[in-house]
Amino acid sequence: MNNILCPIDFSAASLTAIEFAVKIANRHHSTVIMLHVITEDEYVTNLSESEDYYKHIEKEPAKKLKAMSDEINKAHSLDYELCSFEITEGDLIEKIADVTEAEKISLIVMGTTGVSDIDEARVGSNTVKVIERTNIPVLCIPENVMFYGFERIVYGSTFSSDDKEFLQSVVNFAFPFDSRIYVVHITNNKDSLSDENYQNYIQNMKSYFVYEKLGFEQFITDQETGIALEHLLHVHKAHLLILVHKRRNFINSFFHKSLTKRMSYLTNFPLLVLRN
Repeated sequence: MNNILCPIDFSAASLTAIEFAVKIANRHHSTVIMLHVITEDEYVTNLSESEDYYKHIEKEPAKKLKAMSDEINKAHSLDYELCSFEITEGDLIEKIADVTEAEKISLIVMGTTGVSDIDEARVGSNTVKVIERTNIPVLCIPENVMFYGFERIVYGSTFSSDDKEFLQSVVNFAFPFDSRIYVVHITNNKDSLSDENYQNYIQNMKSYFVYEKLGFEQFITDQETGIALEHLLHVHKAHLLILVHKRRNFINSFFHKSLTKRMSYLTNFPLLVLRN
């Protein structure tokens, strides 16, 4: 893993995200870039303010980010700069995409605000827009979670040939944390995968990956996929959920309106979205 990008707006969610980003970077011997984007909305909202205010909203973020990066680098005392920062102006999503490409970012870590993001996902929250706009993994961090080292990870699988590629990314991410990975397939069709094909799939995967803490489960249920995933996350006491984004509007359809009042895992569990 190379550089990690963490957008910062100084909200509680983004400050939680930077904690996760730094922990991940430290384990993977990579770097974190904190990005603050001054948007047009921020200027428009404060049109009545004085010229000194405009200078303030440009200088104050730099002061805060420098203090944060200095504190992070001092705390870790590495032979390289673990954390740096950038400040830019413009559209948030476009600027994240631009920096992602320019800095060869391997992972974006974004803070989410929990339940409101589930509702916003149906109309397009910033996190969902970043997932749609970029082609790299996005780690969504709720503001109310603590970092536990990703000791247990649940990966939502379709038990397809694509899993080798995606599972390789999961194993690469999990290896420095010595995580136990639960590869789960949730279906409401008990005939969708024969026992023989399922066992062949497992053997194929186990022969491909030299990672001992890799387990496979098939979960047949009448429940919605999201509800079943939430159940499995609690059963395994997971610290991270990993899903694959294969098509446009995947997130929108996944967080169906009927689930918003019953689902809580986005508010309680970090979510890593992989791109194909």
